[in-house]
Amino acid sequence: CPGSDAALLARAFHFVSGFNVSWFYRGTPSQQFGCWDSPVTEIRLPARNLTGTVSWKFLANITRLRAVDLSGNYLTGSLPPSIWLVPSLAEFNLSHNRLGGAAGLPRAGFPAVGPVRSIDVSFNRFKSLGFFSDFVNLTNLDVSGNDFAAVLPFWFANFTNLEFLAFAGCNFSG
Repeated sequence: CPGSDAALLARAFHFVSGFNVSWFYRGTPSQQFGCWDSPVTEIRLPARNLTGTVSWKFLANITRLRAVDLSGNYLTGSLPPSIWLVPSLAEFNLSHNRLGGAAGLPRAGFPAVGPVRSIDVSFNRFKSLGFFSDFVNLTNLDVSGNDFAAVLPFWFANFTNLEFLAFAGCNFSG
């Protein structure tokens, strides 16, 4: 079914080896539509030996998505800012992959982000930290094990709800 969560998942993981959309749906498709029509609220696939590049723009259209855990795989590519605009996203764990580019928002004041509480992008290949200051509900942030080689961002001081912060091995200065 075009536009269904199953179709969006299939498109998002089209270039990822080892992914199987049937992990999210049991039984047979709906009689009425000939497809699975239940919403996807969590993607929890840690250490599944997934390799390749996720097409994040399709995941960003799964509007009821609350949690993403793709940790401990071999995913490559970068994160577009649109992934942070999922209205219900609360938990995001991409630790221990091979992702690069920028982590976080491209600039402060990017369109309002959802209820994200936990972000773990540790042990990847991110070179730019971006901004996390607009994540007002953030309680957990782990960016350790990346090579930012930059000055410690000023906006770390703005987190009023933060309970856990890890940035070891990031080559921050200042």
